[in-house]
Amino acid sequence: MPESQQVEWKESWRDEYLKWVCGFAHAQGGVLEIGRNDKGIAVGVADADKLMEDLPNKIRDVLGIVPSVERFTEDGCELVRINVQAYPNPISYKGQYHVRSGSTKQELKGAALDHFLLSRYGRRWDGTPVPGVEVSNLSATAIENFRKRAAKAKRLSPEALEIDDQKRLQVLHGWYRQLIRDQLPELLGKWQPIVGVEAKDCRIKKMKTKWGACNIEDRLIWLNLELAKKPLVCLEYILVHELVHLLKRHHNDRFRDFMDFFLPNLANPPRRTQPSAAGA
Repeated sequence: MPESQQVEWKESWRDEYLKWVCGFAHAQGGVLEIGRNDKGIAVGVADADKLMEDLPNKIRDVLGIVPSVERFTEDGCELVRINVQAYPNPISYKGQYHVRSGSTKQELKGAALDHFLLSRYGRRWDGTPVPGVEVSNLSATAIENFRKRAAKAKRLSPEALEIDDQKRLQVLHGWYRQLIRDQLPELLGKWQPIVGVEAKDCRIKKMKTKWGACNIEDRLIWLNLELAKKPLVCLEYILVHELVHLLKRHHNDRFRDFMDFFLPNLANPPRRTQPSAAGA
């Protein structure tokens, strides 16, 4: 079984190889064999027992998935094989997204990352809010032209076209809420076990000065409705931020240590995606 898009060999284990597991999950699945050199020769691993115990936990805690991990013997050497199935949803490695392309692994960034995340959630660019655009930025003339063209093309019903702008705004806000709600089960399912806490509820509302807030006594997390207009990575960052407040109330050194540990690549996200007051 030579190296290919679905097969990778490593002589020994390093935690950075979780990126390869992530890449397989985003492709067609694959196999990562530990204890085999680049020529395909079995050289064995030093402590198969420890790897069999540690690897499932590391993969689960960092990536939030549970692949099959098995030990086997070849030419008198013990090797470990990680069988990764393809996942339909995005799998994050500490805030990064990796894919398998041919026999190499690549980290997705920029437009490629945006396209990947949208496609994984079954969305298109024209069904996603544009960051920074408010209803007040829209031209009344443009809205009226849209109504006329929608009526001519029969893309909207006559009843929908008669809805006034205020009602349309309420519908838009409801859509924003639903966009966030659709992401929460997966994000909470991934991050609550990793952080080691569980929120009683997670709610959404408009906030003027914060992206998120946490009521520690009630174990209640609030998320800003405006997060629907931001890249998914921002929602993930704020949610992790608020979950960490269930461990540490204040923004002290220990809190920052937790954030650095859980999201080392996002603890200081770019200003264009980081709110001025990230959480409470």
